[in-house]
Amino acid sequence: MKDKFIIDRGTLIFSDNRIEIDDKTGAGWISTMVLPVVLMLNGIVYLWIYFQKGREEYHLWLGLFLILGVIIGRIIGGKKNFDKQILLNSIEKVILKKDLADRSVAVICSKERGRRMVVLDFDRYSLADFKQALEEKNIVMEIR
Repeated sequence: MKDKFIIDRGTLIFSDNRIEIDDKTGAGWISTMVLPVVLMLNGIVYLWIYFQKGREEYHLWLGLFLILGVIIGRIIGGKKNFDKQILLNSIEKVILKKDLADRSVAVICSKERGRRMVVLDFDRYSLADFKQALEEKNIVMEIR
């Protein structure tokens, strides 16, 4: 059985009781933590400018749009997971699908921590190898 798979920017390793994912998720952390804070502060500044001057109505709408956009984005994006290790007993299922760039993606659905997405590289191994590795660890796989 093959237990080490090459993924986009790293490796995915099936060990005895967990899946270890070694990829570069630093940009994901920045986009989910730093960018919303900056946008929220911009929205607050626009609202503050509106309430100080009171004439420019676009400051009000732009400030409200930024603040509500960040809140809605955090609710939707709150299900993302950037963990490097996922325990096998916490995995609900793995969904294989194509993303908008026509890349093969595995979405690892965890019972308590959300979803972890990795981009697979089927040029170096086959779908059958990946499917066999999941079956040996008793992980349910769904293909969409």
